[in-house]
Amino acid sequence: MLSHAGAVPETRRVVVRVRDVMSPAASLPVLRPDDEVVDAARALGASVATPGADVPMSSVVLGGLSGEEPVGVLSTADLERAIASAPLRVRQRQS
Repeated sequence: MLSHAGAVPETRRVVVRVRDVMSPAASLPVLRPDDEVVDAARALGASVATPGADVPMSSVVLGGLSGEEPVGVLSTADLERAIASAPLRVRQRQS
């Protein structure tokens, strides 16, 4: 997360590497291209029960031919943009 990188003192930034501040892959939620947006929001901690918890801000999206290849990254900002730009949908009552 960028907040981890920002916490590095300016005097140490020339020696600190990505591996020193990155989140391990095993700590990121894994999503698939066909996952529901609501499930993705939950995986990314969009509705966090514990304020201040260290929740992932992004997720690796797996797919490709094997189904296990990284095909993208989904962030909470991506979800927020999609939700903000989506037209409101009204559920129709079924009779």
